[in-house]
Amino acid sequence: MAKQIRSLMFGYMVVQGEITPNPIEVEEVKQIYISYLAGESYKGIADHLTQRKVEYLPTKCDWNKNRVKRLLENPKYLGSPALPQIIDEEVYVNVQALISSKNQGQSTPSKETILLRNHIKCAECGRNLKKYLTHKKSVWKCDCKISITEKKLEEETIKLLEHIIVHARVCTNGNE
Repeated sequence: MAKQIRSLMFGYMVVQGEITPNPIEVEEVKQIYISYLAGESYKGIADHLTQRKVEYLPTKCDWNKNRVKRLLENPKYLGSPALPQIIDEEVYVNVQALISSKNQGQSTPSKETILLRNHIKCAECGRNLKKYLTHKKSVWKCDCKISITEKKLEEETIKLLEHIIVHARVCTNGNE
């Protein structure tokens, strides 16, 4: 028997000659991304999809960790000239960062780290800093090799927040 393959990515269908999102599959794609960000493994997600009998191919519910990984890493879910967007860019970027951190042997980042990742910029080049675990110490680094320890980053963040709070009080009291 010949191996079946999908003619379209999971999440899409053809309606009147146009590629459109498949509403049922779109919800599954979004849930896969959410589950991964929540800490679920590729295998755990695949097992859950198989148990729920989510069809990848007609009458086939044979999900596996490799299929889930490929789905999570596929940038086409962000949309292209041929495909409508299914996944929000921020969600996609956060998933890629989580995959990358796991590939580098880091522990799973906290929700706070994932939220901060897109907002912590290098003072030298302006690029996003990435969190690494080196010698059992968390360090945030940039591609230009600038780094800051997590402890120092926390101290600087607290100083900045205190400044914002004091400034906000001054502004609301009409003193500035």
